[in-house]
Amino acid sequence: MSHSLSDRLRWTSWSQPKRGYADHEYEDAFSANPTLGRFAVADGASESAFAGDWARCLVRHFALHSSEHTRRHEWYPDARHEFDRLLSNRSLPWYLEEHRRQGAHAAFLGVTLTPHDTHTWDWQAIAVGDCCLLHLRDSQLLLSFPLTSSRDFTQLPHLIDSRWDSLPVAR
Repeated sequence: MSHSLSDRLRWTSWSQPKRGYADHEYEDAFSANPTLGRFAVADGASESAFAGDWARCLVRHFALHSSEHTRRHEWYPDARHEFDRLLSNRSLPWYLEEHRRQGAHAAFLGVTLTPHDTHTWDWQAIAVGDCCLLHLRDSQLLLSFPLTSSRDFTQLPHLIDSRWDSLPVAR
């Protein structure tokens, strides 16, 4: 009997807006596609306008694409096009037009899980900024990616800019 990948994965997500903010002001995002083993989180940068919209576009398109698109970042142009369409369909007051030109920004983490055998999994991840993947077992930290220490967190993390034509490739 064969089982789908989603039958083998258990996942949970939680979210909450910043203290003092309403649910519609939430600027972070997550998306899961257990059928493809793809999960993503994005932390919209509060300093940029439309950060929540940008974060939602990033995670949605990462989760929707198959894993062979991960290495080539082929999911990214679709996220950018959706974001551009979303903003172009809005009638914005004059003072938000400049914010639109400045772009939106978000930290991002996407991970793809694939079964290695009946008991173990392989993973591949992409990260920009300070969104982190933590691998825990029995309350013990086995691995963190891309940051490995609390000292690595800064006030100015790298962010994905909605104006980029493509994601920069780390060497």
